[in-house]
Amino acid sequence: MLVLLGVVAMWRVAPVPTVRVRAATSGVVAAPPYSIALLPFTNMSSDKDQDYFTEGISKDLLNLLPRVQPSRLAARTSSFALQGKGLDIPEIAARLHVANVLEGSVRKAGDEVRITAQLVRASDGYEIWSKVLRVLLTNLRWPSDISAGGR
Repeated sequence: MLVLLGVVAMWRVAPVPTVRVRAATSGVVAAPPYSIALLPFTNMSSDKDQDYFTEGISKDLLNLLPRVQPSRLAARTSSFALQGKGLDIPEIAARLHVANVLEGSVRKAGDEVRITAQLVRASDGYEIWSKVLRVLLTNLRWPSDISAGGR
């Protein structure tokens, strides 16, 4: 939900016409202005067993982002395949033909989770929006329409 609010705010505040993305190896690529790629969030916890938790947050966001109109979301398989490739944001955007990239991290320490998200404009590599969310696992609730059993 946090990320959705940021994306909606970005669309309302910074609408742009067709975007040209320049990457070192791909040249210039035209991208729809409201297109976005969600990169897998990074597990920043010392416990690497928390990778599944971080991946779950990324997948939940992928399921929520198409609800933001007029956005166009790059496929999970395509964006997740670029994980760990050492590419910069303009190169990722050029490969996926998107104007914006959403990235973030998750850090879990005890019962506290810190989720950080940044929305980056690919044409210039500048951050459009950023948010840090700190929650206790005992208070963490997903929207009822995506939680198991609709609770």
